[in-house]
Amino acid sequence: MVKPLEQADAPRELVHTEILPAADLDAYRRSAPDPVGLQMLARALNAEPVGEVHRLQGGAACSVHRVDLLGGSHRSVVLKRFPSSTVAPELEWQALCFASWARVASPDPLAFDALGAWFGAPAIVMSLLPGQLVLTTDDDERWTLELARALVAIHSTDLAGYPVTLNRPAIWERRSFGGMAGDERSEAVASAIAALRRTEWERVFCHCDFHPGNTLHLDGRVTGVCDWASARTAPALSDVGRCRAALSVWPGGNAPDLFRDEYARMTGRSMEGLAVWDLFSACLTLQIGGYWLLVPGVESAVLTVEQAKTRVSAFGDRAAAEAGLP
Repeated sequence: MVKPLEQADAPRELVHTEILPAADLDAYRRSAPDPVGLQMLARALNAEPVGEVHRLQGGAACSVHRVDLLGGSHRSVVLKRFPSSTVAPELEWQALCFASWARVASPDPLAFDALGAWFGAPAIVMSLLPGQLVLTTDDDERWTLELARALVAIHSTDLAGYPVTLNRPAIWERRSFGGMAGDERSEAVASAIAALRRTEWERVFCHCDFHPGNTLHLDGRVTGVCDWASARTAPALSDVGRCRAALSVWPGGNAPDLFRDEYARMTGRSMEGLAVWDLFSACLTLQIGGYWLLVPGVESAVLTVEQAKTRVSAFGDRAAAEAGLP
């Protein structure tokens, strides 16, 4: 791993100025990084000059590009720029540094421009992992089992050296949600959140946004897990429920149960209480997004947004019934 820039030692509670209103965020995400900033980045990695730059999918609150370097030891890197103070890039940097100890491949953290010297906004540079996003395969069962094994690897990470600054409240600890479809499930969702908050769950190192859209595959294997911005210690079942809700959308069918059964088999962990995490995850998927990220171009491909909503709503209804919630 390349030694990070000294700027990575910026204050833990760094607060940077919001440089763009929310309405302009999408335009910023699509914009190309400034060439002068790219040259500064390349010099920081001892990898001048810069070759081609390609925009990558992902990054709801940031801009993500692949930068090809023509010198040095890094042929290609991933650049994330953070134009809004609504996110905390220093926490993602810390999570990336710790995730490098996980038993699943994650991007190597290469440089952190915490003060925005390169592009006028904080930026993280990380290694480019092999593989690509794969959502349609000839063997959905193998693909699903690979996802379960990747999550097991994350959850088996030794917590020695874990940065306590990552222990901020998770979304289920700080936010309330209404019904899943209109107000049909308001009472069930409220009961589920209450159950999550009052239960002592087994906590492990979690990705906290683990779904197929954040994994890379090559030759039928998961070759890496991306987007560690939400990572922290959390209940193990929270990651399981999050991915099951995503799998209920795509590929659907028995994929959520295959995922659960393989995870339980490999860890020996009890799945008691998973239904409330399933319900919460279904609600989360419906209300703040995520399902459309799983199938890029769904409207013209294999699944419409309405079909995705119908699938995850049905998944949430089953979870509520299994949990005995109203």
